[in-house]
Amino acid sequence: MPQDTTRVQPSIPQDAWIAEDKFQHLGMSAAITTFSYGSARLAGVERGPALTMSIVAAATAAIGKEIYDRRAGRPFSFKDLFWDALGTAAAVMMLESAR
Repeated sequence: MPQDTTRVQPSIPQDAWIAEDKFQHLGMSAAITTFSYGSARLAGVERGPALTMSIVAAATAAIGKEIYDRRAGRPFSFKDLFWDALGTAAAVMMLESAR
């Protein structure tokens, strides 16, 4: 009797544009941006440089998370990075309008 040579490939989770984890990425990036901005201002950094530092902190965390995912065998998600950028941009707009 011939053996079945077909293999079932493990299913790769779909990376949807809108999903619960995307909102988690948005919220966490906004939180990192806001927290790092507040920390920099508390340390005496001027508004402009503090804003730049907070954007860099959020971007570093976002890219680091995707590299971590890739090394753990999960896919690197540009969609996650998009939502991270959206969260960072929302926080920046809020911080720029605050006095």
